[in-house]
Amino acid sequence: MRTMQEECIWLQEWTGLNHVEAEIKQWIDEYNKHYLYSKLGYTPPARFEKHYYDTLLKST
Repeated sequence: MRTMQEECIWLQEWTGLNHVEAEIKQWIDEYNKHYLYSKLGYTPPARFEKHYYDTLLKST
């Protein structure tokens, strides 16, 4: 994912695989909770997914 590369991976001096893994996990968590994604109506992915499943459950 280019956004992750530009905002996380390319900006770091990595000291080891554990450091890479921890930083990527943290970035993904922040992205899912706070990144306003235009194709989702400027809603963070986690909120959009929750709304989708809440709507799906109500319709069944």
